[in-house]
Amino acid sequence: MRIRRAITLVATAAALVSVGVPAPAQESAIPLEVEPAETTSYPEIVLTVIAPQELVGIGLDETDFVVGEDGVARDFEVQRLPSEALQVVLAVDTSGSMQGDPLQAAKLAATAFVERMPAGAEVAVIGFGPTAGLVAPLGPVSGETLAAIDTLEAAGETALYDALLTALDQFPDTANARRTLVLLSDGGDTVSTSGLGDATAALLSADVSLYAIELQSPEYDGEALGILTETTGARRLPATDPAALGFAYDSIAAQLVNRYQVRYRSEANGPTEITVVLRHDAVVARAALMAQMPAPAPAATVPTVLDPRPAPAPVISDPLPETLVEPGLLSGGWALVLGSAVTLIALIFLTALIVAPGAKTPPGLPRSAWQAPAESTGFLARLSQRASDEADRVLDKRGNTKGLAAALERAGVTLRPGEVVVLALSALVTALALGSVVAGPLVGGLLAVVTLGVFRVILTVRTQRRTAAFAEQLEDVLQLLAGSLRTGYGLLQSLDTVASEMPSPSSEEFGRVVIEARLGRDLTDALLAMAKRVDNRDLEWVVQAIDIHREIGGDLAEVLDSVGSTIRDRNRVARQVQALSAEGRISAIILTGLPFVVAGALAFINPEYLGELFQGLVGWVMVGASAVLMVIGVFWIRRIVRVVF
Repeated sequence: MRIRRAITLVATAAALVSVGVPAPAQESAIPLEVEPAETTSYPEIVLTVIAPQELVGIGLDETDFVVGEDGVARDFEVQRLPSEALQVVLAVDTSGSMQGDPLQAAKLAATAFVERMPAGAEVAVIGFGPTAGLVAPLGPVSGETLAAIDTLEAAGETALYDALLTALDQFPDTANARRTLVLLSDGGDTVSTSGLGDATAALLSADVSLYAIELQSPEYDGEALGILTETTGARRLPATDPAALGFAYDSIAAQLVNRYQVRYRSEANGPTEITVVLRHDAVVARAALMAQMPAPAPAATVPTVLDPRPAPAPVISDPLPETLVEPGLLSGGWALVLGSAVTLIALIFLTALIVAPGAKTPPGLPRSAWQAPAESTGFLARLSQRASDEADRVLDKRGNTKGLAAALERAGVTLRPGEVVVLALSALVTALALGSVVAGPLVGGLLAVVTLGVFRVILTVRTQRRTAAFAEQLEDVLQLLAGSLRTGYGLLQSLDTVASEMPSPSSEEFGRVVIEARLGRDLTDALLAMAKRVDNRDLEWVVQAIDIHREIGGDLAEVLDSVGSTIRDRNRVARQVQALSAEGRISAIILTGLPFVVAGALAFINPEYLGELFQGLVGWVMVGASAVLMVIGVFWIRRIVRVVF
């Protein structure tokens, strides 16, 4: 969130020709879901925070949260919401299109969901094919509930609307109960005796939260569920294949059992941005939402009392001189022309962004559970978002999006290509304007070019450091993989262990592989894609070994040990080479930097002595020749000290 706010501020500063410095990158954070703030008891504000899925089952307290208003931290209290009054009805599509793997995956996911329900929660199960039937009545979770899920069989048509009405009938009229309906289907209604209007009206009149999971099977038809969710404000979770059902059910379970209530005393008035940050171990989640606080009471009007005393005589001072300040660098006509041109460009840019239509959200459509919360709803945020979207559109049209996105992934940068382009252009315009105003157009142009070069250097350095760090951790990764396999874990479980135990960047890359595999991507393809991202040839050999093992079998742990031993020996030799060549590399750094250090010292000690170089053509020729020879020397020394083994 803070990265995007920094982009917003820098983009606006550049457009208005102000001096702005982009904020440094903050730690990577996942979206945190926070329900709209309750302001009825102002100044006491109540927030309902849904902790991320990674923190299910972990007790959180005040030390894990940070709450602020418009950037100012507030004192607060945190309380976990009880789950004893939780009532859940699972409605599972058992029509003919769910036969085979879809229904089996749905059973496994629903079973895992029910097992994660806390003590005291009540669960009912409904299966609907040609008709909607109650499989397990609403009650505490037991072995009968799990056995009922296992009895579901797929056949016939789909009675979606009848299933919704049947599910709503299962909720008793219990005070203070949290009622939730989890609906899984892959198609529209075909044989219900009730209609869409009946189902929609029943959902709107019932105090029930609906989660609609859409399995996108070959017979997928999402029109009915789309209308239901848009009309009733339900949450819609797509599942691209049966393997993704577990993730969808896990996400819903996390939102049901991992809810916290945050209370604090507000000191703000009017539109206020509330920021919530959750940190626990390696998990960092952020959210920002807007709330309308009551306006302050108007100040009492003090009546004006006329002073009966005569007014004092006016004091007559000497006239001000005609010229208060000596004309400076900005007094020339070129500064006025340049400022006018830049201001005109900025106004055109702002007008285009404001007038251009942006992406609109259908009225009444709520944010889905899988969508990140909005960063901000202010003018600057909308301006930055439109600029980023426009940059993305131009990059897509020119075919440059994939290349830049791949470079950002290799560098571990979490920004979109359009956001990076907006940030770079904003810094370029700021540098150009600042350099032009202070030292002239030539210096401004040079400063703008240097700014773009700095962006490229930063991206390259981050990529090299991340690649080197991954290569350094690879031997430990293979050792951990082999150990996990020997303890009886499967390959995917072992990769998940690496993602949770290893530091960055290994944890991030292997975590992405695990997520892609769970979403249906072939494990070998996901591992090869990771090897290309981190540019590691050793990892490609490991992936080939894993692929061969998956085809013909064998002791994969022993193979990984052998490969890890080879990599460990190669790394030891590489470190020895680095140590032996350290003297040459240090000498190269000293020889490269010494001329600049000496020139800087002379310019500080005796500026007139060094200034002779810039007084005539001969001096400029000598400076140019020295620069060319310096560049040649740098490349020559780098080639000498670079050891290839």
